[in-house]
Amino acid sequence: MAKTFKCITITILFLVLPILVSAGDDGLVKKTRYLMDTYCSIYTPKSEDADKAMDKALDSVEALNNKFSAFLSGSQVYEFNTKGTPITDPEIMKVIKIALDVTAKSGGAFDITVKPLITLWGFYGELPKDPKVPGKDALSAALKLIGPGTVAVQDGKLVKLRKTAQIDLGAVAKGYAVDRAMRSLKESGIKSALVDLGGDIYALGTYKGKPWKAGIKNPRGEGALGVMDLTELSISTSGDYERYFVKDGRRYCHIIDPRTGYPATELMCAAIIAPDATLADALSTAVFVLGREKGLELLKAYPQTEAIIIDAQGGVSLSEGLKKIFSKTKKGGKDEE
Repeated sequence: MAKTFKCITITILFLVLPILVSAGDDGLVKKTRYLMDTYCSIYTPKSEDADKAMDKALDSVEALNNKFSAFLSGSQVYEFNTKGTPITDPEIMKVIKIALDVTAKSGGAFDITVKPLITLWGFYGELPKDPKVPGKDALSAALKLIGPGTVAVQDGKLVKLRKTAQIDLGAVAKGYAVDRAMRSLKESGIKSALVDLGGDIYALGTYKGKPWKAGIKNPRGEGALGVMDLTELSISTSGDYERYFVKDGRRYCHIIDPRTGYPATELMCAAIIAPDATLADALSTAVFVLGREKGLELLKAYPQTEAIIIDAQGGVSLSEGLKKIFSKTKKGGKDEE
């Protein structure tokens, strides 16, 4: 399989945070755990409370890992999928309501009921050595299991309207976990920190009196497309570089368009910047599926959200507000606007 690239590189000063942290001369401390099928790292300036605060925040993410899992027996999501038991947990319902709002406003480009399609395409677990593209009949059958009319919120609970309905909160739960970790850090008195959960990021306060910086990496090459300042902001990315396979010269990524049943193809990467990591997480998927024009139109429904969009040809588009905080490098790709 071809090498893949992450779109987000956490950085301080010229995109070298990992070097500065390992050198131990920049006053930062870092803790990392493998959670939610990725690495969760927290960076914060050294202090007496830093170690305990980071452990507490990582513990909160670990608890959410179990709560939101569609595969761990005993979780309400698992029980909902396998037994039809309504979801009642207030925290899960909070995330579901955000997800359903994005579903409605995106015209179904984002859909938590997409699990049967992801299963059909084989994007859960390790990809097979010889992955296959599903046939039209199989795709047609799976499409009938998802979408409007399969689940609903009734009396504050998520219930099935069809027995076959299954949900996956993976495209929004990581963002919520970032928000929860950040809330934990604030409760511990931390005023400056950066949380990175597999590319879902939140920057709290400033570092050495300056905003934290995020570098947007070229998803098809080396180097950064540009950098931006982040303070009290989150950034979430969705791209075709995370999980994909190539068949007969065509790339099939793990982000499925629920409206067609096929992986989305218009973009390489969509990065959403917002004050709320939960919303940014859901919107990055929705925008990736919608493509550049419709994706930017969707963001108008969500004030204070911005986007960096890289299309399939490598064109880079910025939402209007982002042009004030994003600086392109000399190798920053071609502009679309």
